[in-house]
Amino acid sequence: MADTPDKIGDLMSKFNLQEIIGNVKTFLGSEVQIPAEMKDNPSGFHLSEITESLKKLQELKAAETKELDKIGAALGSLCNILVTPKPDAKKSEASEEKTEKPKKKSSDKE
Repeated sequence: MADTPDKIGDLMSKFNLQEIIGNVKTFLGSEVQIPAEMKDNPSGFHLSEITESLKKLQELKAAETKELDKIGAALGSLCNILVTPKPDAKKSEASEEKTEKPKKKSSDKE
């Protein structure tokens, strides 16, 4: 266990925190331009941008949910139509023939 600090030191030397932060910043893109009136409060500017974006996302989510509900209702109706058994054409014809009264031929008259 005595060599643990050396291992931690070796590990820390392998990971340059500033380099990692720089890579993340590069990955995320260039910095957002802060308006002149907000230069003294950049955190406030970023928080207001995040808040506005979250509000827009909530509105979009609500609209998306409404559309998904419409799609769900349409799919439910379609499933009901597809699942509901339709009378077979042959069975319908057979039942119609059974219900029809036999017609008398003109030769049967007496």
